[in-house]
Amino acid sequence: MTAQAKIRVAVIGAEGRMGQLACARIEEAHDLELAARIVRQDDIGICLRESSSEIALDLTRAGLGASHGRAILESGVRAVIGTSGLQPSELRDLKAQAEEVQLGCLVVPNFCLGITIQQLCSRLTLKFLQPQGRDDVEVSLEEQHHLEKVDSPSSTSLRTAALLEADGAHAISIQSERLEGVLANQTVAFKWGAESLRLSHRVSSREAFGPGILLALHHVQTLSGFELGLESAFGACL
Repeated sequence: MTAQAKIRVAVIGAEGRMGQLACARIEEAHDLELAARIVRQDDIGICLRESSSEIALDLTRAGLGASHGRAILESGVRAVIGTSGLQPSELRDLKAQAEEVQLGCLVVPNFCLGITIQQLCSRLTLKFLQPQGRDDVEVSLEEQHHLEKVDSPSSTSLRTAALLEADGAHAISIQSERLEGVLANQTVAFKWGAESLRLSHRVSSREAFGPGILLALHHVQTLSGFELGLESAFGACL
């Protein structure tokens, strides 16, 4: 029996802490192959073509995700964008490009599985409270990240707020802090009547991002267009 070919993955930003983590997890995966480690001075298109990459994972600094996403798709390669700071107009442009070339493009504001679970639980909370006739439900977000985190509020908190507002939450406030000794924390707080509920997610090590990176790389293979977030990757769990 012929062994099944591994999916060839390039990591853009391979020298960074997240990039190094991703490279290690890809090399450990039985069905993935690390095809290229792309760093700052490299030409993305040339590297992707020369390495015959099938998926490119972008883990560079905030502000580069959109241009890198365009370069990946132009090279005929599926894209997973884990770089933060993409603006709504940039997301729309990537969506249009991915649909035009019919290649998967997955933008992931946060690779932690726990964040997606937190978002799903928060939406369920709101969905349960609304039919009870409550018009006094207050929702707020608190996020803390390390001092090197450039975007504030974080893409994760903006995405969480957008999901809840689309479900009917009103005027969600976001409190952002950049603190020494903190990696990534987020709390969604609900208050109504004499009750309150806080759903908190804490990250103590970047190792927490590994399973979500692998999930995203596997999920993008099923896409022929654009997706934002990992919700649909949870599939049968929902």
